Amino acid sequence: MRRNEVCRRSGQSPAGTRGDPATQNHVRQIARARGDDVVQNARERAVLRWTFTDITRNSFHWLGERRAGDGVRWRLQVDIHARRVPA
Repeated sequence: MRRNEVCRRSGQSPAGTRGDPATQNHVRQIARARGDDVVQNARERAVLRWTFTDITRNSFHWLGERRAGDGVRWRLQVDIHARRVPA
């Protein structure tokens, strides 16, 4: 599944405001393809990064990271393996 197809299926455009389900905060992010993955970075400050990997028609792996205090490393906050449940 291609990046634009993932965005279209989720009802989101490649750029826009995203809600963080863990904190209920809203952050403006921009999505870009990185190989077969989709990486969303916060636009205002590069402190949040969401990466969607192993994207298939029925599943994906989502990593939510926050930049560490040193401003260089990323700290994993969310690690979710999601799959579609048949209706």
